Parts: sequence; structure tokens; C-alpha cells
Amino acid sequence: MGRVDPYSVIQGWVPNPSETLERAEGRARKAITLDELSPGAHALLGQILLQFRDHDGALHEMQRAIALNPSDSEAFGGLVQVLLTRGDIQDAIKAGEVLIEFQPDLNPPDAFHLATAYVLGDRSAEAIRVLQQSLAHNREEPNTNIALAAAYSLAGRHDDAESQAKFVRQHFPWFSRDNFGALLQRPEQREKLRRLLGEAGL
Repeated sequence: MGRVDPYSVIQGWVPNPSETLERAEGRARKAITLDELSPGAHALLGQILLQFRDHDGALHEMQRAIALNPSDSEAFGGLVQVLLTRGDIQDAIKAGEVLIEFQPDLNPPDAFHLATAYVLGDRSAEAIRVLQQSLAHNREEPNTNIALAAAYSLAGRHDDAESQAKFVRQHFPWFSRDNFGALLQRPEQREKLRRLLGEAGL
């Protein structure tokens, strides 16, 4: 049950997100009390703390999970996200590349976070590669498609960027450029993403 609550919040399925996250945090902390050496419990707590924008706490829990299990894909995926939102772009890329070593086929959230770090690190070719690989498995994933438009813009592939933006507008009409990247702590990084999306036509 511990993972159901935060996932439900992220997907917008619950009417009281704060209450749901608080319940999930309590469960995760109880799991750690019962088994302090559980990497999954620490990774889960890290994901929940990130939703509360407790970046330092989230980072600590992800690092603890990895110390307990250096090949824990959930913890490494969470670490990429935490480092990305903190603005530690190069460290996020390093963590993502370690994750790829033992899990080459990234799930959509992990692919999105690593690719976004690549975009913010001005590495458009790597971002495009990761996003295209992810979309080959799930063509309808919103964030992956949105990020690909930004990556094409960064690469100067304007026709591809415009085509990708058209796809986003057609399939995800709810998309708002102003809200995209809201979890990023650094204003200049949020603005960079939004500028690239604007250049693509979003």
C-alpha cells in the first residue's frame, strides 16, 4: 500500500494530496522502524519527501537506500529525480548513467528525468536518444513527448521540434508550458525548459 498513495497523488487521483502523502510518509517511516535495512522503504520515503519538496531529506533517503543496495534501480531512479530537481544536473546525469548500466531499458519516469538532465546540461543528442528509446515502448507517455520537443529545439532540429509540438497539442491538449518543470528548484532551469518548449511551438 505504501507505493499506491504517492503514485495516486502524482497521477492526480486523490482529492486530498497532502493528507494522502502524510499517510504514505507514516507508512514508510513505520516500515523503516520495522526494518532499518530495507532499501525499498528508504527509497519510498525519499519519493514521498520529494513530493513535499524536502529535497535534502529525499536525497538522504535515496543515498541511504543505495548504500544498502548499490544496484537498487528504484533508489537510483529516485536519486536522478532528486538531483535533477535540486539543480545538480551533472550529478543527476552521472546517477542516470549508472542506472543504465544495470537497467538499460529505463521506465518512462526514469527516462524522462535523465533526458531532462541531459537537456539542461546541453546534451541534446543523448536526451533525444533516451527519449526515443522510451517512446518506442510507450508512444503515448505525455512527459516523454513533451521533453522530446524541448530536446529537438536544443539540437536546432526545428522541423522535428515543430512536428513533436504538434503531436503534443493533439494528444495532450491540457498541457501548460507555464506549469512544466515546476518542481525544479532553480528558476533559470525552469525558464530554460519553457523557452525551448516555446521555440518548438508549445
